[in-house]
Amino acid sequence: MIRMLSGYTEELYDVYMAIGEVQQTLDLEGGLLSHSFGILHCNADFVDNGFVEAICDVMPFEIVGSTTTTQGVNHQITTSGLSLTVFTSDDAEFHTGMSAAVGDDMPAAVSGLYGRLIAPLRESPKLLLSFVPFMATIGGDEFVNQLNELTEYQAPVFGTLPISNEADYSRCYTLYNGKAYTSSLVLVAITGNLVPTFISSVIYDENLLAPTGTATASFKNILAEIDGIPAEQFLVNAGLAQPGGLANLVTMPFVVDMPSGERIIRSCLSGDGNGGAILCGNIPVGGKISFVNMSFDEVMRSAGEVAELAEREAQGRGILLYSCAARGWALGADTLAELRLLQATILRSSFQGSCSGGEIFPQWLEDGRVVNRPQNASLTVCIL
Repeated sequence: MIRMLSGYTEELYDVYMAIGEVQQTLDLEGGLLSHSFGILHCNADFVDNGFVEAICDVMPFEIVGSTTTTQGVNHQITTSGLSLTVFTSDDAEFHTGMSAAVGDDMPAAVSGLYGRLIAPLRESPKLLLSFVPFMATIGGDEFVNQLNELTEYQAPVFGTLPISNEADYSRCYTLYNGKAYTSSLVLVAITGNLVPTFISSVIYDENLLAPTGTATASFKNILAEIDGIPAEQFLVNAGLAQPGGLANLVTMPFVVDMPSGERIIRSCLSGDGNGGAILCGNIPVGGKISFVNMSFDEVMRSAGEVAELAEREAQGRGILLYSCAARGWALGADTLAELRLLQATILRSSFQGSCSGGEIFPQWLEDGRVVNRPQNASLTVCIL
């Protein structure tokens, strides 16, 4: 069994007060079992002012995490705070690690980390928690595909990409033991007594918009052409975008149905300056593309469905949630509405939820293999 303990602070100016608030709300005295680690999510200001490092320095366990814009635990939700959730167990073990900075050889950096992480393990991981760097040059798919190969499609991977409030995403950090990184992957391998449960929101066909098209040219996370014409021109012709305005499509995800039957969701970051669209993930050639307009009502409906199912399935077990930033933007001025609903619905379990720059989620194939994918526009749950 894994227990969860959560602490938080919104104090940005007095580091000692911030440390005290986290320690007081965590209430670790007598609460830690044989094995423990922490997940920390925070506004990027807590990184730049040194508070993340100071808080991690006083904790007796390793801490992983990433920056976010909104977050919550059972007793606190905020747009400008820091939350630290501790996972502790007598019969599950936690093994953490961080890759070297990813340069031209991403596969070497990821395989090096994975090799170091699993070398001392007595069994294969039951779960990998991943904190994937948000990089313009390497999409989340590249990292997760590498993990699929390294795990031989046998281990579920759940996690997030960081997000920040800057339009250029310049303060999207992964976190490891108090230090912040812009190009390093952070992993947690969990072994022992764990049977995780996964839940994800869905997009209903009834909400899809016309027209549809087929991806005819793409390169990694750049969609170059739809139906043989530049992606931006296709969107302009369809009345979905203005010339040079692809960055305004963040709340209109691309819904891609693959010939295999798999459905992937991609958010658009901007145009690439050459008629293509830069997405938060890959769209393979041949995918049938539809569009959906995220709205306040749709976000809240799907959040309610996920929260009610998570509350039933968890039966008191801990819940880790990640909600795509596009969902938050669709909420407009009431950015905490989804977290308030989660807080009001999940009453019997401890939870930690935060805004995500991309959600890493497992899917099982008919042959029993597990394929892990980055998602966009979704609310994802891992019950531990």
